[in-house]
Amino acid sequence: MVLFLLALHAGVCGAVGAVEPPEPLVVSASRRLEPLWETPAALSVLGGEQLDGAGPRIQAAEALQRLPGVLAADRGNYAQDPQLSVRGFGARAAFGVRGIKLISDGIPASIPDGQGQASSFALGAADRIEVLRGPMAVLYGNASGGLIQSFARSPEQGLHFQAQAYAGSLGLKRSLIQAEFQQGSSDLLLDYSDFSIDGYRRNSAASRQQLQANYSYKWGEVTKLRLVAQRWEQPFAQDPAGLNLEQLRQDPRQAGTNTIERRARKETAQEQLGLSLEHRFFNNFDLSLYGFGGTRDNLQYLASNNWIGLDRAYGGLGIRLGQRLSFDSVPLQWSLSLEHERSSERRQAGAALIGEKFGDLTRNEDQRAVSAQAVLIAQADLSERYSVYGGMRHGSVTLSAKDYFLSDRQDGSGEVRFQQLSPVLGIQHWLSRDQQIFLSTGKGYETPTLAEVSYVTDSLNPNRILPQFNRSIVASNNRQWELGWRGRHSSRYRWELIGFHVRSTNEIVVDRSLAGQNSFRNAPGTERYGLEMSWATHWSANWQSYLSLTRMKAHYQGDWTLAGQSMTDRWMPATADLAGFAEVRYQYGQQQSAVELRHVGKRFANDLNTLSVPAFQTWAIRWQRRLLIGTNRLTAMVRVDNLFDRRYVGSLIVNNTSPFEPSPGRAAWISLRMRLPVF
Repeated sequence: MVLFLLALHAGVCGAVGAVEPPEPLVVSASRRLEPLWETPAALSVLGGEQLDGAGPRIQAAEALQRLPGVLAADRGNYAQDPQLSVRGFGARAAFGVRGIKLISDGIPASIPDGQGQASSFALGAADRIEVLRGPMAVLYGNASGGLIQSFARSPEQGLHFQAQAYAGSLGLKRSLIQAEFQQGSSDLLLDYSDFSIDGYRRNSAASRQQLQANYSYKWGEVTKLRLVAQRWEQPFAQDPAGLNLEQLRQDPRQAGTNTIERRARKETAQEQLGLSLEHRFFNNFDLSLYGFGGTRDNLQYLASNNWIGLDRAYGGLGIRLGQRLSFDSVPLQWSLSLEHERSSERRQAGAALIGEKFGDLTRNEDQRAVSAQAVLIAQADLSERYSVYGGMRHGSVTLSAKDYFLSDRQDGSGEVRFQQLSPVLGIQHWLSRDQQIFLSTGKGYETPTLAEVSYVTDSLNPNRILPQFNRSIVASNNRQWELGWRGRHSSRYRWELIGFHVRSTNEIVVDRSLAGQNSFRNAPGTERYGLEMSWATHWSANWQSYLSLTRMKAHYQGDWTLAGQSMTDRWMPATADLAGFAEVRYQYGQQQSAVELRHVGKRFANDLNTLSVPAFQTWAIRWQRRLLIGTNRLTAMVRVDNLFDRRYVGSLIVNNTSPFEPSPGRAAWISLRMRLPVF
């Protein structure tokens, strides 16, 4: 109710004379840089101001929670990525990101099988984050839910240094040092960050360091070379795991069973190098090339007295050719992309004793994922009021494993291959200069990841998970529809209303989740439908507000049973029927104050819907002040999250006997940032 009242107040109080911000340029669904207003898809943008105000830029979920269609759950667990889902896709992930494509500065941050870690984004250097939802996202690869892209900011002219320090509740410490240079045809951005926290729950402390370098060189106005290098290390991240219902009621700050005694934790290190080249021919042909490679090593100690080690190497190449032309006075643009990616990893496991390796290996195998895709996209402006667009993607994904641990008399080797043709078609109609509607439909698919085919449920003992290659999982197929209406009224307000419908077959869902290990299976059918709304208002030069709401139903379909009970119309776990975010902001001179309200509806923790967590609302306040000291810029920020110290469960481990991951209570932080121009 409060969310709706804020929206009503924003609409009533709109005032003439507010200054309209410049229209941001985004990488649209057509993979070209276009004004956000002209994109015929559900595309949201988080700028630097939103990223700054949302949190200390530790994880993308801080700011993503304000967007419609996105559910960003804070686990309070840095051994696992935040739980991100778009229109319900990705909600099954026990760790990392599934069903959502991740791209950082034009370089894929998801490996070929579709899994990724949003924590690898260099948020300290990020200028904006784009989130694409709906049918057009299927053109980007092995992800049905959407696309999340992060872009580093462009350095200012000259040489500048910037330092920033955060300190706050739960032992939060974060420092950032940046150097940027831009002169002539070259620019360079160096970003280093160091982060540590004691954590809200016991056994949830973490430490992380990240270094990223972005270098670009321009030859005139037609050629640009970009080099992106990254080093990401998390040498220490304790894993508190989930709680059962009784533990949650007793003390939400306690760690899960055996996690302290057995020192459950994760160690991660990643290195990546990416290179891209863009060139324009004859003023209407665009050519872009990219290549990347990297390594990611994971070592995880589980509460089950086991350890799992993953040493991964990955890389890929891509080429895109696009053209703008006029055919019989009809403006037309098209692009053709070819991409090839592969990853290989050594997966090992064994017993652990008090958090250290003990005894011989119990698993030793090489796994590989190879993907290839070709994407053709075209858009034609039939008149001033009508545009049509469409695309076709052909993709294939091969997953394989070679088992070297044969003393158990079981060969876990195997290989599966998936391929599909995914078409997308849409139309955009301009009702007026300031209003438009768009309708699109697409067919997508999503393959299982290597992690999801690495385990099977024991057929003789359903409460046991075996480390074997799962050949029984097939790719999920879906048909998506989207109808959107967006508009703006001068500089006073903007709105967007989008209805969507998704029907999937063979949806990949969690089968069992035990002691940090998960097995997966296919559900015959699922259905999602709902409405997304966003509304931004400039009341005056001082007052602004923002509101987003998502109403969605996500449920199982098909004639199938689980534990002898029909699954038809049961809610898909970890999805919310209603989610919303509201903000009121006041700008006075160089100071800014804001109040935020977040709502997340009831969510189920298992397929049978016998465990659930209630809806919750949290409030947050923030204040910011900018000062100019000579030529130096000083920015001070203060933020308080969960202002009224509400107890709530932020995320869920689906189908786990201990599924609840409580989020922190009231927490505050303060930040000081100094920017020093050298010349």
